[in-house]
Amino acid sequence: MPKSPLARSFGRRAATAGLAAVLATAGLLPTMALADPQADLAQASATISSLSSEASSLEQSLQSQTAELEQTRYQIGQKQSQIEETQQQLQTAKGELGTTVRSSYKNGSVSLLQIALGSNSISDFVQNVYYAGKVSSAQAQSIARVNDLQGQLKGEEEELESRQQGQQAAVDSLNSQVAEYNSKLEQARSYYNSLSAEVQEQLAAQAAAEQQQAQESGGQASAVSQVISEAHDGGTSSEATQAAETPAQAEQQDNAPSQGQAQSPSQDETPQQQPQTRQATQEEPSTSKSGGASGGGLSTAYSMIGVPYEWSGASASGVDCSGLVCYSYGYARGRTTYDMIDSLKSTGDWKTSMDELQVGDLVFPSDGHVGIYIGGGQMIHAPYPGRTVCIASVYSFIGGGSY
Repeated sequence: MPKSPLARSFGRRAATAGLAAVLATAGLLPTMALADPQADLAQASATISSLSSEASSLEQSLQSQTAELEQTRYQIGQKQSQIEETQQQLQTAKGELGTTVRSSYKNGSVSLLQIALGSNSISDFVQNVYYAGKVSSAQAQSIARVNDLQGQLKGEEEELESRQQGQQAAVDSLNSQVAEYNSKLEQARSYYNSLSAEVQEQLAAQAAAEQQQAQESGGQASAVSQVISEAHDGGTSSEATQAAETPAQAEQQDNAPSQGQAQSPSQDETPQQQPQTRQATQEEPSTSKSGGASGGGLSTAYSMIGVPYEWSGASASGVDCSGLVCYSYGYARGRTTYDMIDSLKSTGDWKTSMDELQVGDLVFPSDGHVGIYIGGGQMIHAPYPGRTVCIASVYSFIGGGSY
């Protein structure tokens, strides 16, 4: 895994401190050098670097798992639709079979009526009639159709149950990793606060440099560097600043007709980490077609900055990536990223170049993640569990389109 600039800086300083210790032991440097604040900084850098590496590994796992869960949720929705369609077909087939039974009774075929009266269920009746050989060609077709649909429905229901169980296991695993991830960040915060003011100041300067470089390169700074910056600033989250300052910008962005006229937000695009664990839930939000907060579009998305990521959430208390879109715009293009992509393609609104995107369009870094484009190569999105809604660079692009 490539090291961040902060990690590389920490590594160099740790190596320098190690060399100093060796030289001092050999008598080549004064012993007092070991008491130099620079040695304290190197030790602190090494500790922070280790925590940063562990947190980054967890971040990658969380991103991967949330994308997989988005796909599972889409597949469950598709399977539920198939089951509903099969159930309708089964009811139709049962009705047709009932018509043939009544017709046979009117024509004097008492044996069919007797078989029907002696059956405890439609399945019993189908089997009893089939084995009694009391069927015409039309009746045989109706019976076979009912049999096939019942078997199909049972298989679909078993598959749905299996997918739902797998989804719940994945959600439980996700929650466990979120707790571990937040624990790493809290360790970094506590450790930073235990250091001397001089060392804190130098670590904060390194963290700020990493965030500046990430912003200029279109990347994202490590969560640990964000925690350090937040602690250095006295706990003031840049997300809160963004949320307070962006309503006017949001109104301007709503009225901007194209990317070229978009104004990039002036706030830091890498909001600080908030080590708050949200419990994932399997419940889906209401599928009302109206937006969660009056469907305010981009202005609603801006107002959500700082709201915690919550798996399957689509409310002011927590959202996942597609839930943020639904809360801001509604459910006209579906609930999952896959639904939204399918909808955009089916209506001819799918765009394959970022140059085509307009402010307020949906933007997809992958088929399992979506954000809301705000111009200048940036988006508002809900990254993954353990993070909050924030402004970030569009780090990858497979397509997008207008809502």
